Amino acid sequence: MTEVVHPLPTAMRLVLYTLVGEEPEAVEEGKNRTPDANFNAFPLRSARESVRLDEVLRAFPLGDAYHFAFRNEQGVYVDLTNPSAVVPTWQRKIVARVTPLECAPEVKYIKHQVAEEPVPTYTEHVDERPDYEEYQSFRGSFLSVDDDRTSHDEREAERPDRRWKSPQSRPMEDQYDSAGSRNSNAGNMNADWLRKQTEQAKDFAKKINMEDAKKGASETAKKAKKWGASLLSSVSASIASATSAVKNDTIQVGGITVNVVRPLADGAYAQVLLVRSNGSGETMALKRIICQSEEVERDVQTELRVLRTVKHLNVVPLIEFGEARLQHQEFYFLFPFFERGSLWDAIESARESSSPLWPFSQRVALHLFRGICAGLLAVHRAGFCHRDLKPHNVLLTSSSAGEDFMAYIPVVTDFGSCAPIRVEVRSRKNSLDLHDEASRKSSAPYRAPELFEPVIDGVIDGQSDVWSLGCILYAMAFGSSPFEHPRDGFMKLACMNGRVSFPPEQNGVVRHRSTQFTHEFCDFIRDMLHTNPEERPSVLDALEFAEELLSDEMKR
Repeated sequence: MTEVVHPLPTAMRLVLYTLVGEEPEAVEEGKNRTPDANFNAFPLRSARESVRLDEVLRAFPLGDAYHFAFRNEQGVYVDLTNPSAVVPTWQRKIVARVTPLECAPEVKYIKHQVAEEPVPTYTEHVDERPDYEEYQSFRGSFLSVDDDRTSHDEREAERPDRRWKSPQSRPMEDQYDSAGSRNSNAGNMNADWLRKQTEQAKDFAKKINMEDAKKGASETAKKAKKWGASLLSSVSASIASATSAVKNDTIQVGGITVNVVRPLADGAYAQVLLVRSNGSGETMALKRIICQSEEVERDVQTELRVLRTVKHLNVVPLIEFGEARLQHQEFYFLFPFFERGSLWDAIESARESSSPLWPFSQRVALHLFRGICAGLLAVHRAGFCHRDLKPHNVLLTSSSAGEDFMAYIPVVTDFGSCAPIRVEVRSRKNSLDLHDEASRKSSAPYRAPELFEPVIDGVIDGQSDVWSLGCILYAMAFGSSPFEHPRDGFMKLACMNGRVSFPPEQNGVVRHRSTQFTHEFCDFIRDMLHTNPEERPSVLDALEFAEELLSDEMKR
């Protein structure tokens, strides 16, 4: 199971290269950044709003014996099962991983000139393969949760007052409507071009077998990388051209006129720009969203509704909102600029620091965590679940000029992934749609298990955010999500099984870079990372217990 990905040869092209085998090969490119002729890059002739899973399957028709996973902006591979799902991108590239399944390959073909022809779907998940069993043990220097189970159970028995109450009701029990139209131009693809490419792929596919799929050095595996699709995305093209064009631009956002200073960040559909008000000279952050589908517009309206509804110290304030019709519909969110960056910036800086002392002490972590809980509680009470809570989406502000984290105020942001606080999973279609939506909108290392595999007749509610809170508190204490490994990346099996590991215990406390954390602190994290949502504390419970632990810390 390997991948080969070539950088974008031009701003107007997304290139997918895949290799079935075991050993990845380097992809060389010329100085003009054009792909090697051997890789057969096929540009689409018409502009695309987005690339869907069924279009990728059509470009690589190897049948049900193979499974596709795609890398998203967070660098995590996500499994897509719904053919109409939009394929995520990573750094403006489509990066796919093609994995042979444990069955004899049976190649199926699609006549692309017939729009009604069915598209093969893949229901078997690659993460269920034995190859992934290695994820069950990780962080070699850490103790597994099973190793520490006895002492943990004993501590549980000693704290009968700490039984979390299962929430009796949820505010705003809105019903989830999964029936949303998806904009696509799949029927407009050039039939002649597709037919020619598919015939070439057929000739190759007829010769492939399971042994070839497993031989990383075999000639067949080497040829496999030729049958990628060169897929043009007008979204990425718009973002790329906008990045170079926005400098010194003037943008009208509602009643405020701003000048663009420089880009801060780019995403699949959005940019964040540093801007300055023409009137006051105040520096602000502008989130610019290029809307090319009804789905993106729905996300914009959801984010706007949250920002206009929730007013809280720990929730980012919206200064102004605007929209404009240029080449595409554009939406603008104007926010304060947070010079201190995000919580993840602070964690990453601490990880790279040469200081032997970890700056996020138990007191600091609880102080920041308390503010995050308070902001999230306000969001929940307004009837929304965040669904993408992570250190990257927590900004930091302070009235102090120093680096005293106890003076920092955390601010929750990025509400484009929000959903109703209560979602009922009524059918398999609901389940697949929720799975794909979570794959696109939330980061796997901080995503709750119930969002990976939504259970039919089950409920997705605010408890999924509590799981994310547990991951955030762990990241502040130990530098990363508990389900993220520097070598193996995201560990799905560990997440689904609720396996949480902590650094080795020394003299009755857990230590990380000379910073001490108590058993009660670690048990608190475990409580939030129960695989059963009903066994987790509510956000209010988490807030109150964080205040209790912080009070104990301040007395020491």
